[in-house]
Amino acid sequence: MKRSGKTKPQPAAASLFVGDHDSSRPLGYASALRRLSSSPVLIFTFALFLRLLVATLLLRHNPLQLFYAGNEPSHIAANLAAGHGFSAPYEQVPIAPTAQQPPLYPALLSVIFRWCGAYSLLSLWIVLLVNALAGAGTATLIYFAGQQHFSSEIGMVAAWFWTLYPWEAIAEMPITNYGLSALVVAAWLVIAPKVLAKDVRPQHWILLGIGAGLGVLLNPTLGGVFLASVAWIQLSKRSVDRACLAVAAFILVLAPWTMRNYLRLDRIVPVRDNFGLELYLGNHVGMTGEVDFTKDFPTLDPRQYSQLGEVRFMELKQHEAVTFIRNDPARFATRFGRRVWEFWTAPDFFPWAIISFLSWLAAVLAVTRISSRRIGLFLLITFTLVPAVYYVTHFWPTYRHPIEPLMLLAAAAAIGQLRDSLQPRPRVIAFRTAVAGRLS
Repeated sequence: MKRSGKTKPQPAAASLFVGDHDSSRPLGYASALRRLSSSPVLIFTFALFLRLLVATLLLRHNPLQLFYAGNEPSHIAANLAAGHGFSAPYEQVPIAPTAQQPPLYPALLSVIFRWCGAYSLLSLWIVLLVNALAGAGTATLIYFAGQQHFSSEIGMVAAWFWTLYPWEAIAEMPITNYGLSALVVAAWLVIAPKVLAKDVRPQHWILLGIGAGLGVLLNPTLGGVFLASVAWIQLSKRSVDRACLAVAAFILVLAPWTMRNYLRLDRIVPVRDNFGLELYLGNHVGMTGEVDFTKDFPTLDPRQYSQLGEVRFMELKQHEAVTFIRNDPARFATRFGRRVWEFWTAPDFFPWAIISFLSWLAAVLAVTRISSRRIGLFLLITFTLVPAVYYVTHFWPTYRHPIEPLMLLAAAAAIGQLRDSLQPRPRVIAFRTAVAGRLS
């Protein structure tokens, strides 16, 4: 049977993974609304406004106590600003070198503290402004990443969810590196594939390695994102050589901080040394639930930390946690499973369980198609590597924030894919048209 010449072909279900799937444009107000919604400037402006609104509301309630109390990056930054060096992440502990935090975020805070005063309200406003700008920049980059890897529509949906959903703004407000980390991930998704998948100059690979090194010095868990980027590397001798250049640049960026840690702490610590304590907080004798801060946590009880010093304290806590895990593997396995569940569903089962399911679904579907296999592998590796440390130690919902741009993009892609799969195929439409014509 011949197709009707008036029948317009519909997009294939797989098209959402390779670019804009529909070249037709709605007319009138719908067209104007879509163009307006796709404006990066509007996305950035809305995201910034809403984050500043959230910051203003939070600052109404005892802000200095709310933001600064027990905050390790700000304690280190205050010591840096006072000339004591990178030291003393907890209150009421001796001034001594530390590697409890990665260096970049406390260093940024120390610059603000030097100009505006340590623990001051003005400094807090500037910190929150930086976090808000990072969140707004992330929203814009989500749109561009979606446009690059999926479609403009998918980028727009994910960017507006990031912009309007209150949790994303709230998660960026604490004095932590999470907001800047999400910005790095979104920027990486836009920039890295263009370098890794193409035969570009060696200098670009070196810059990429430098960027990855700085990202790890901001937040070590981003190493999982950078490692997942091997999905884009073309297997050739030239690519392998240039990848070695990027790795060398990455190592050189980390080397000064690692050397400083060795000289000051007498241990090889590439970025930070707090794993033992984090493992202990989620796995020790006498605890209930998934995490327990009531025993030996230096913010609440600094005595043991002060007596032993940071390195010996962290080693002791790791030894106690490993001993507990070996003696009670069943309880550890139970907590491990609960943390896996919490990572993908907290802080609210709806919408995060749905977003998580859709993001995994999109990654799997992308891997099954040649045109989208690289982005699918990147997502699968990232979703596997980044949460692993939190499954073993303990989890808080803000820990997931850096990879939420990837989750939202993948979930939007899955929704688009499912929508397209429910649309009639061109042959079905042609058949219906022909039958209707004969019956009439």
